[in-house]
Amino acid sequence: MKKKLAIATFILLLLFVIVFKVVAPRVVRTKAIEALKDACGSCTLGIGHVSTSLFPLGLSFSRIQFSGGDPLETGISAQVEKLSFSVAFMPLFKNLISIDLIHIQNPEVEVSEGDRVAPPSKEEPPGEPPRFKWLVKGTELVDGGFSYVRTYPDRNARLTVRNLQGTIDSFGNTDELLTAPTTGKVTGRLENSGNLSLSVKMPILVQPPQVDVELKLNEQNLADISPFFKNSSGVEIVGSLYLGHGLIRVRDQSLQGWVKAQYHGLQIKMLNTKERSALASFLGNVVASIKMDPSDIGEKPLDQRQAVALTRKKKESVLQFVLRGLQEAAMQVAGKH
Repeated sequence: MKKKLAIATFILLLLFVIVFKVVAPRVVRTKAIEALKDACGSCTLGIGHVSTSLFPLGLSFSRIQFSGGDPLETGISAQVEKLSFSVAFMPLFKNLISIDLIHIQNPEVEVSEGDRVAPPSKEEPPGEPPRFKWLVKGTELVDGGFSYVRTYPDRNARLTVRNLQGTIDSFGNTDELLTAPTTGKVTGRLENSGNLSLSVKMPILVQPPQVDVELKLNEQNLADISPFFKNSSGVEIVGSLYLGHGLIRVRDQSLQGWVKAQYHGLQIKMLNTKERSALASFLGNVVASIKMDPSDIGEKPLDQRQAVALTRKKKESVLQFVLRGLQEAAMQVAGKH
């Protein structure tokens, strides 16, 4: 009898292991792809491998590929070598999904934005309240990369950050976190030379947007980022940014902030393009108004602080809005010299 019980117990354990280690990962992969497709018809998701753990209860995804949106409007593509997290067991009995820490290894993200305006989305009636509350206690990002691409009919403008390391603090839809601001911090290297530190604070699930951005950038060779400004704004820059510090605050359609910059050997050339950007036109007016030759800006070190206040354009994303605020304030610093 004991022998039969032992055999039965072994078979049950073996079946449990097979279900948990073999069947469950396949179900998770399938359900994740189906859920994304239901939520975003234009999005695609590929997952190379899924593994599960029991102690602690957790999931691990490898070789993730994601794409969504339209680069002529806003498109996102991402590749992640590994994403893993553990889930607290006991809160599940209280309809709470509590994730301790999301670990993201080697993510590569590209955001593309164009001028085409997306058609207005249909308003859907409010759905049922979520069955589960959820919270993420933290996120860790290791060895990542990020590219921002501004697309035009005849050209692209690209900025790339490498060696990204970052963290995001708690967020979720619990009563305590639903409207609470979440802070994300990353460090990295901008276009091979600049040491970048970025902090973004915002309530993730709140509309309209309420975003605080603090950016620090030092030892940046301006020639490395000049191709972005050349293609996006018709402006060429050389020299070095010894120290840059900016703070931008977005509240719905309004932006306020300031930028402080210390340049060395700064030279600015405004190109004769068919369609000069608002930034190039603005900078040209500033330089002309103070009767200076933009090629002479680098004669002596420049250390200035400049405030900026803007109104969001109808077709402008929050990311474009923030970048425009930083650009215009930084260029005003150059123009004031």
